[in-house]
Amino acid sequence: MALMLRAAIATSVLIPAALILQVTAQSTPRPTAPTPALSAPSLLGAPSWASGRPRARTPHRTDFKSLAIWSTSAWAADVATTEIGLTTAGASEINPIFGRRPSPVRLWGTAVPLQGIFLWACYRDSHEHPRGRFWRIAMRVNLGLHTFGAVNNLLAVR
Repeated sequence: MALMLRAAIATSVLIPAALILQVTAQSTPRPTAPTPALSAPSLLGAPSWASGRPRARTPHRTDFKSLAIWSTSAWAADVATTEIGLTTAGASEINPIFGRRPSPVRLWGTAVPLQGIFLWACYRDSHEHPRGRFWRIAMRVNLGLHTFGAVNNLLAVR
């Protein structure tokens, strides 16, 4: 039984880590060869992407990063306050994914992959549809629900 629990925990941590590394590796710009100082394109006013300079921040990239940071912060606060409520106040979890009285290992081991998959899906959708509404609404709903959950847990602990 302990071996199955360790295998479940290992896969729940390794899969999101692999997804995050894959997303970061894909978003890292490839190194470009240095251009000579007096090349013809630089004298004619080459575009910024040809000069090897970093791209300017687009509104959707900045919006995704800020929403991801806020959403992950609210998620972490929700899970942490849930763990505090389960250990100190004797409360119970109402989310059926976790069960009534999940251990901290099960709570974090389930919540981390779910949040990682959610962020990965929103990241992919933001690249396919930079001006789309789905990923923006999904991240805002996630932010609101986890903020509500964290506040509710804090009120229940008091």
